[in-house]
Amino acid sequence: PWPMDSGRPRVLVACSTGAQGQDQLVQRIISALGTLDVDAVATIGPHLDSRKLEAPRNVHLLHGAPHDLVMKEVCLVVTQGGHGTVSRALINGLPQLVLPNGRDQGDNAARVVSKGAGLRLPSSAPEAEIADAVSRLVQEPCYRDAARRLGDAMKHEIAASALVDELEAMVANR
Repeated sequence: PWPMDSGRPRVLVACSTGAQGQDQLVQRIISALGTLDVDAVATIGPHLDSRKLEAPRNVHLLHGAPHDLVMKEVCLVVTQGGHGTVSRALINGLPQLVLPNGRDQGDNAARVVSKGAGLRLPSSAPEAEIADAVSRLVQEPCYRDAARRLGDAMKHEIAASALVDELEAMVANR
């Protein structure tokens, strides 16, 4: 999704794939990113009309993209905090700016913040606050370090769970 390698930090804005009335929030996020020296991709899903969003030159709107691949290219994820996105970002060692908009998102945001792996803002946060939070997350390594530690622990747990499944299958087939 990156048109060229500018050498600037890359950010993924992972919008909800469900209809959550997120148009104004997404506009504030991408406008905030437009004020920063970053490149960003915003995956806006099927419920947002890209023609109604004003994307700055450094923000590219996509209706979808394989997050696992995109996350290998970014240093930060901005999200509403759905479980899938939060988990993928952590497994990839990425700090997050979480702006919860309902469902389980508030709890997920609290966990990210409690582990030092990101920041939380209300979904009503103005552009300036979003830009400040993104700047902190990009510039301060403590968030990335915490996200990597948490991601490593998650990968270890996933591997251990897979091993238990294999052992149980072996015992069951005896």
